[in-house]
Amino acid sequence: WITVHTLIRDIEDHIKRTQTQLKDTIELLRLSQKLARLEHEKYNQGRSHSLTFVLNAEDRVLATKRQQLQYTLTQNRLYNQQHALLNTYSRYYN
Repeated sequence: WITVHTLIRDIEDHIKRTQTQLKDTIELLRLSQKLARLEHEKYNQGRSHSLTFVLNAEDRVLATKRQQLQYTLTQNRLYNQQHALLNTYSRYYN
């Protein structure tokens, strides 16, 4: 039972780290979207003659969204592992 408890605690720690990363990624996504809007605005106003800056900013937004989805997937997998351990060992030791 001690090893199960340790595993569950490790998963909880991993979930907390993932939640922190997810929160940071959401903030990064907000900033990336703002940068993309500013680059697009700048391009439309003629202050930038290269569309490359706009495309790079939009690429960063997409990469950040992908990272956010990856962290969400990791978090859900960890929750599933935690619940599976709790269910299995609750039945076993109950």
